Amino acid sequence: MQKCGVLLPVFSLPGKRSVGTLGDGAYEFIDFLAEAGQSYWQILPLCPADSEGSPYRSDSAFACDSAFIDPYILACDGLLKESEIPPCEPSKRVSRRDDEQNGLLKKAFARFEKSPPKDYEDYKRAESYWLENYALFCALKESEGTADFTAWKNEYKFRDEKALKEYAKERCREIEFVRFVQYEFDRQWRALKEYAECRGIKIMGDMPMYVAPSSADVWGAPEIFSLDENLAPKLVAGVPPDAFTADGQLWGNPVYDWERLEESGYAWWLDRFRRASELYDVVRLDHFRGFESFYAVKAGAENARIGEWIKGGGEKFFDAVKKAYPKLEIIAEDLGVITDDVRALIAHTHFSNMKVLQFGLDGDERNEHNPARYGINSVAYTGTHDNDTCKGWYASLFSWQKREARKGTKKKLFESIADAMIRTLYESKAKWVIIPMQDFLGEGHESRINTPGTVGAHNWTYRLSSVPSLKIAKKMSESVKKLAQKPV
Repeated sequence: MQKCGVLLPVFSLPGKRSVGTLGDGAYEFIDFLAEAGQSYWQILPLCPADSEGSPYRSDSAFACDSAFIDPYILACDGLLKESEIPPCEPSKRVSRRDDEQNGLLKKAFARFEKSPPKDYEDYKRAESYWLENYALFCALKESEGTADFTAWKNEYKFRDEKALKEYAKERCREIEFVRFVQYEFDRQWRALKEYAECRGIKIMGDMPMYVAPSSADVWGAPEIFSLDENLAPKLVAGVPPDAFTADGQLWGNPVYDWERLEESGYAWWLDRFRRASELYDVVRLDHFRGFESFYAVKAGAENARIGEWIKGGGEKFFDAVKKAYPKLEIIAEDLGVITDDVRALIAHTHFSNMKVLQFGLDGDERNEHNPARYGINSVAYTGTHDNDTCKGWYASLFSWQKREARKGTKKKLFESIADAMIRTLYESKAKWVIIPMQDFLGEGHESRINTPGTVGAHNWTYRLSSVPSLKIAKKMSESVKKLAQKPV
């Protein structure tokens, strides 16, 4: 039977704070998903967001965003007083207040450190494979005044063991605070994930391929990246020019040295999958085609017009991943220009791959995103976090394109385009169908999560004002029941 789910980032959850948290809003949303007959909740990466709110250029591939820690849960645990939590008007858009959240966490830490729970030391030991490096990086970022470790003192930049040991002694409390923050996130996340499991909901996480140049990951393992003698990137990631972007896209992330990774037995990446298996039930691999070949541009280039394709980890890498984590369900985000080599890699791994209906309603029967071509191993979306909503997308089309979209979905007169697209996916052969919450709600362009290649106030700020109504849950549940009756 087809599996159904909803895409909604954690930051988009409703609640009492200026950004979604792991508090009441998260539990209520899981209840809603259960009532709506859904089986999966897909989220975006949990790692700390950058200054623009994007979780795809984080300073850590392993840590989780402290903004999601719910202060009211900390108050229930006796680490805060509710009177210490500033009142916050419910906001229609995400408005991160990191300084305020950091102040609350420091108050909680002051109480926590007087009598840490028994499992705290166990947590630190279990997560030491990433936590120690990240905690030290955060302390240094604060004391050195920048996350750009190439500007740090040489003994810190090049990880002089003696100097770092002395620093860790001097800054032990700041470092312990970082460990505490990650511990509190872990406690709240595990409790929420257990609740989701009890309600029959699995969590589908997202693993970005690349990391930010000024990150704990690059500083902690510079040998696995293409860097110069000053630890700055020699090559950076992007995509070449296409029909949409004459200059291509220059992402700026450092690229991996896959030969060095292979020599290490892919240790760093296997640690990433270990972390993902701790956090999620299913993992979506962002930019999957980069594992076959990735596009690299010389650092300092103004655009991505001139670059080269370099082989990635390929079959050897994924053989190591599957050997280490044979039970982890993985989805390959194989969007963009996909070659026969990428298709062969997907076939080798047996990973489920993605189809996006917005890309497949052009009337071309050869289009891989045409719903008639979906296989039983496909994960089908109306759109992703990088697409407009169905309503917003349809409104932007020319008249002839709208006509093709209506034909492709067999849209009925009384249906909205969003409802027609959802029904089309439910009637397809796709193994999984994941729908952004905005499409179930029939929302327009104003509810788009992100527009790739742009930086703006509306990216990464979409938020629910409240948990959707039981009426919407009932409508969704009825669609799932019809799906269950569909001939196999």
